[in-house]
Amino acid sequence: MSFTSRRLFLFGLSSLPLVGAPKRRTSVLADVGESTAALPDAGFDGFIRNLTEARPIQKQPQLFGIRAPLPRFEDSMDDAASELKKLAETASAQGAAGLIVTHPGLSGNGAFRPVDLERKARILGIAGSICDSRGLAFLYQNQSLEFSGNGVEERALMARTDSKQVSFLLDAGEAMRGGADVAAFFITNQKRIGGILLTDFKDDGLVPFGQGNLPAAAIGSAMQKGHWSGWLVAPLNRGFLEDYKGMREMIRSKLGV
Repeated sequence: MSFTSRRLFLFGLSSLPLVGAPKRRTSVLADVGESTAALPDAGFDGFIRNLTEARPIQKQPQLFGIRAPLPRFEDSMDDAASELKKLAETASAQGAAGLIVTHPGLSGNGAFRPVDLERKARILGIAGSICDSRGLAFLYQNQSLEFSGNGVEERALMARTDSKQVSFLLDAGEAMRGGADVAAFFITNQKRIGGILLTDFKDDGLVPFGQGNLPAAAIGSAMQKGHWSGWLVAPLNRGFLEDYKGMREMIRSKLGV
């Protein structure tokens, strides 16, 4: 097994069907946003954080992913690819296992131009290839708009990207806000989902995971039945840093991890 393959197995994201390889594991992570505080010692395997160029971070063994906005691709694909190379280099230099990018979505009603969808899918494919060449996982994190119109944009991006190079970080709460049946979407697309960001909402207000309308029990059941493994991410950066122990216990209670 190569160093890269071994590393991604440890981080729960290898998709290589290696004979005799250890079983993949689900990793429970803390999303700390731009915080540089020490990772809470409450049973988390590691963390993801936002890229902040003004405050570079030294290598950290528990850093699973660096997140940044998807570079603007509407005007120049070459410029966007160049920016993605810089992001991948930064993620690698900081010791991250993967790069995460996010984009607000092409349309608020699912009605977008086919050419825009093709360009977005193409730049995600380029990002996946860049990361793969550097031994990094690549994940795309959705927003709510991509699940409007029955999730047509998110489904189309999955259909138009290579499953070996592009995984998806499902922001469960944002998908729910966009109108998705999150558990059903997960069941159908779990092979493409490398992680689940456990945001939760109640009456359109953000609440800690397990206290809102997110169908946590159904998601947990689907995970178990499908023998899914990947990243489960607690959104501590959304105002819940002080409640990290409660969030971790809720994940264990609702999802069995």
